[in-house]
Amino acid sequence: DDSAFDFCLGEAEFATPGAANEDCCGIIPPEGDLAGDVMIVVNEVLVNPDGDDSGNEWVELYNAGPNDANLTGWVITWYKGDPAAASGTLTIPETAPSIGGGQFLLVGDANVAGAQVTGTLDLGQGSNGDAIHLADGFGTFEDGVVYGDNNDDLMEIEPGVVAATWAVKPG
Repeated sequence: DDSAFDFCLGEAEFATPGAANEDCCGIIPPEGDLAGDVMIVVNEVLVNPDGDDSGNEWVELYNAGPNDANLTGWVITWYKGDPAAASGTLTIPETAPSIGGGQFLLVGDANVAGAQVTGTLDLGQGSNGDAIHLADGFGTFEDGVVYGDNNDDLMEIEPGVVAATWAVKPG
């Protein structure tokens, strides 16, 4: 839950939607904290693709636990400018594949090649701080990222906790 450490700004050639990350930032992938746990994290995002963002944004989820995870009903929520009012949500449908331990699920707009779950994303550009939250099917917060040049909008890394650090604003 330290966006400045967990996320780095990478060049397009380092983007790995749906696959293991290259070590472009020197960050070690997370591991599940207990055997038997399902630990789903926001692993990689593309919030500002080259050209028109519409139809090209994506969020990659990673199962850092050892067990398969069915993410039916899980919700990706994004915030642009107001941490108290979600700018949009995408609910993972029951048709989504399960994620095995150590595997990825790519959630993206219709134009995203390889997206296993498609829907409309309209993620913020990080002007004064934007956020993406992931909640399970019961509404329990699981992971998030805050990104931008600053966090003047007081985005929360998790509900009720304003982010003390944030990932750099995407180019």
